[in-house]
Amino acid sequence: MSRQLNKTDKMFQKFKLNNTAISELPENLFHDIAFNYIDIENAYNLRKIDTNIFNGINDTIEYLWIRNTPINDNIDDMNSNVFYAINSLKALQTLYISNTSIATIPDNAFQGIKYLNTIYLVNSVNNIGRHSFRTLRNIEVLDLSYNKLINISDEAFAIQDSPNDESLYIRLTNNTFGENALRKEIFDGLDRDVVIHIEGKKFGYLNETIFGHFLRQNSLNDIWFSSLDCNDCRNVWLISDFGSQVTRVMCSNGRYIKNWINFVGCVGYDQYINISISEIDFDYQPVNNTEFAINLNTSQISFSYTHQTI
Repeated sequence: MSRQLNKTDKMFQKFKLNNTAISELPENLFHDIAFNYIDIENAYNLRKIDTNIFNGINDTIEYLWIRNTPINDNIDDMNSNVFYAINSLKALQTLYISNTSIATIPDNAFQGIKYLNTIYLVNSVNNIGRHSFRTLRNIEVLDLSYNKLINISDEAFAIQDSPNDESLYIRLTNNTFGENALRKEIFDGLDRDVVIHIEGKKFGYLNETIFGHFLRQNSLNDIWFSSLDCNDCRNVWLISDFGSQVTRVMCSNGRYIKNWINFVGCVGYDQYINISISEIDFDYQPVNNTEFAINLNTSQISFSYTHQTI
């Protein structure tokens, strides 16, 4: 086919593969027939991609999608290492890998992909190595949702400083985590502003040792959580220590985390109340184990409130 086409006719928008019989894609597959978008989907027997599969079109592919295809990571095989193949794509901007057999993101997995800004590695990953994403200075979205994360190495999310002011969004939603997968050290080495989006049944509360360490690294770091249990006193540290920093957390009761109705009776609640409305004359007085009284006075308003918890 390449010989039958003129050079100007060898650039196409999209290549889509959903063949269920192919088990391996060889080197130099495309030769000099270039594509902007490669989409491999439902290739149920495809397990190997040659490291040099993209030879000849490395500078044209901007989008690579691999879905519902049992490709292995083959990290010990120089000839069919999927990450070596991906790193050859110098123009790559978006990488989407879902429901494959790629279980491990190795140390220093991504190298030299200057324009890569969005990565989805979902529904297959078990292990994340050290400095896997460190050189991706333009990365803006790193989605690692719906995985069974058994091991996350120290400095797994270390990212070099970005040339722009965009925050990096790291999504860890709806994952199953191994017993020791979440540790404060996994967030070491972050050299830019980061928002962690974390949801799931496991997270009725956020561990202060882990996520407090993350927030202390950078005053612009934030946590995105839409269903936090704000009756659980283990979460009160988020407002007592980081009330002015955490801006994306909502409670499971539908209230914003900084609503003063939340965390009543928790150690640290008084500190939060005093800090958040210290500019007015405010008096908070516990009445008994189930009631508290609030007396609030400003130059414009006088307010008294008694609340009884159930």
